Amino acid sequence: SLRFKENAMYRFMRTITVETVSDFPAALQFATDVTSYMNKNHLVNMKFGFEVYGKPRIHRYFDSESPDTLRGINAKLIKDRDY
Repeated sequence: SLRFKENAMYRFMRTITVETVSDFPAALQFATDVTSYMNKNHLVNMKFGFEVYGKPRIHRYFDSESPDTLRGINAKLIKDRDY
């Protein structure tokens, strides 16, 4: 059995590296769509942000109170064809 620190938060994060600046608007739209979908259909408080220096990257993330909750959400996502 794993022991975790009380009141710790665990982060689910996905990062997209955008290859060209001209692709950045489409990548931002994708992040907006996925974030909206996750918040509506999986009841998470997903957010996204982007890096402004170096290669453009977009990070989507949400926090969870336990690794078990993250595993449960991940199991649902694997079965979610729309995701």
